[in-house]
Amino acid sequence: DNTVPTIYQEMLANISRIWTPHLSPEVSSTIESTGSYSYLIRPGLRFISLNILWFDTNNVFFDKYHNDPDWDGQGTWSWLAATLETSRTNHEIVWIGFHFGPGAGEASYNYNVRLTQILDDYQDIIKSTFCGHSHANEFAIFQTADNRTVLSCWAPGSLYPSGHNPQFRIIYYDRDTGVTLDFDHYECDVNTTIANDRPSCQHTYSFQNVYGLDDLSTASLTSLYDLLQKNNTLLQHYHAHHQPGSNFDNDEHPDEFCDDVCANALLSGIVRRAPAPYPHKDVQERGEVLLRSQVR
Repeated sequence: DNTVPTIYQEMLANISRIWTPHLSPEVSSTIESTGSYSYLIRPGLRFISLNILWFDTNNVFFDKYHNDPDWDGQGTWSWLAATLETSRTNHEIVWIGFHFGPGAGEASYNYNVRLTQILDDYQDIIKSTFCGHSHANEFAIFQTADNRTVLSCWAPGSLYPSGHNPQFRIIYYDRDTGVTLDFDHYECDVNTTIANDRPSCQHTYSFQNVYGLDDLSTASLTSLYDLLQKNNTLLQHYHAHHQPGSNFDNDEHPDEFCDDVCANALLSGIVRRAPAPYPHKDVQERGEVLLRSQVR
């Protein structure tokens, strides 16, 4: 998160050179300049990988830009909008992957405003988004500042056992529409894996079997959000697999009944509303205050 810009650009250039034999020249050039790239999986289906490190608030080298909605993120936003416009012209379905979505912890003001706006502008062709960051098996619904739902994302948890068992999933999708339909979720018991010196992973559930919805579209996940507020059985299941297997005596994520306090914590993080843009003059004033506080 805190790599000196000159070193980071050199790192991106090295990654680009390493990946060049496996990718098109166009992909290699965008990796070198922004760290992002798009790739045509098959005719009609494009995957976009968005490098979000420019917009991580832990990245102190870009502090002066984090609150500026006009900053282009080293060309990231112009490139993303142009790529999506080309996909729309070519009648392509698009998937987007990013480490974290709008409204997540560490996401800058610039990121929340600009990404939400672009997702809103191109939600007609963006059929699935893939995210992570929280290390939890959870979904998020992205909204504009005026409460319009844009898109959504379901993070699969993490293989890294940060206070919980590793998780992964197999996703199924409709080849015609690009919509993700279902997933099989797996959890790996850390204690058993260590004891037997080999992975011990079990299939724990399938999305459709548990939640009874047709797919993982934004409309379906919005319905699930409503269901979790009314159906305690589904809420308990969601909680049990949110960060399963408190195998390290970690009291932060205990495997127990989810009471009202727990439910409020789970549900309050699902809808992520973008902030309203503020005038550029205000941005400058905020930046000056930030710089003065850093000098002190």
